[in-house]
Amino acid sequence: MNPVLLYGLIVFACLAALAVTVRRAGYSHMHAFLMFIPGVNLIWLFVFAVADWPVLRDYARRRLEDGDADDADVERLLHYAARLDDRGATASALQLYDLVIRHRPDTPAANDATVMKQTIRDEQLITE
Repeated sequence: MNPVLLYGLIVFACLAALAVTVRRAGYSHMHAFLMFIPGVNLIWLFVFAVADWPVLRDYARRRLEDGDADDADVERLLHYAARLDDRGATASALQLYDLVIRHRPDTPAANDATVMKQTIRDEQLITE
């Protein structure tokens, strides 16, 4: 077999495997191409390893809505809501805080969500 063709097949197989992996984690399959850029591949690998995967946030949200969420799921959602607020997506953050308050009342997480929700509302009043 031609060595160039063999090398091309190996690269294609690696790219396909990477695309499936990052897609299952909730990222775009296009992120797999970052693994072929020297230097960027190491940074992307580190980010991929330590980042909060979108699929885990969606899973935590569904578990909370179904009543099966544990404390780690609720913490993940609270951290994500805080990041949304920092990015300026306050409506989405407020929805997540409401979800935690509605499905986990009388818990410390609901108290945290209530405080954060009130802080957002106070900030909105100040800026208006």
